[in-house]
Amino acid sequence: MQDWVPLLVLSAAAWTAGPWVRGRIAVLSAAALTVAYAFPDLSGLVTVAAFDDLGGADVLSRIVVLLLAPVVVLGGGLAALAVRERLAGQGHGQVKGHE
Repeated sequence: MQDWVPLLVLSAAAWTAGPWVRGRIAVLSAAALTVAYAFPDLSGLVTVAAFDDLGGADVLSRIVVLLLAPVVVLGGGLAALAVRERLAGQGHGQVKGHE
């Protein structure tokens, strides 16, 4: 659990900042948690032989999680932030051209 302390401290500090900073740190924290889950022990994946030693399916599933989950988390988070910023710039629900 001690490995998560810096991430928790960073996340707690982020909530004292503005919404722009909070949103970006939330996305980065989710990506960091995903990477930490996917490869808790990076040393066993240095060689190709480690693939057989650790069990091919387990390592393959971790590689898939490592490659796809951050893309989904970051892409979804950034898309949500872009939509929120665009809506904020439009005057909170006013229809353009009908002032």
